[in-house]
Amino acid sequence: MDHADAEDHGHRRARRLAGRRACSNPLTPLDEAGFIATLATNSEFEIVRYLRLGEVVTSTMVIESVSDKKQTRIGPGHFITWVTTYRDEQGEVVGRQMFRILKFKPDLEALLK
Repeated sequence: MDHADAEDHGHRRARRLAGRRACSNPLTPLDEAGFIATLATNSEFEIVRYLRLGEVVTSTMVIESVSDKKQTRIGPGHFITWVTTYRDEQGEVVGRQMFRILKFKPDLEALLK
């Protein structure tokens, strides 16, 4: 498999991440395709209700979306968005966080300008 085939394979695997529950490191296919750098782009936090002292909270994370490859000033990459949902002991949602990153192949020449 040449570099272009490996990169295309990495893109296809990255697209399949969207909507899956995270189990180990769901970003590994992008790392393997050369998208080794990470830049946090934005985060939103929603508080459904405030917690009470002593409550036990659990969380689940779901990859919401993986963009098509985008060309940015710092190199080509994919925007990955995941949502973490926080629940109390009864399973009621107490909060959510949306977090988005850019996984990219650094363009060293552009970064040094």
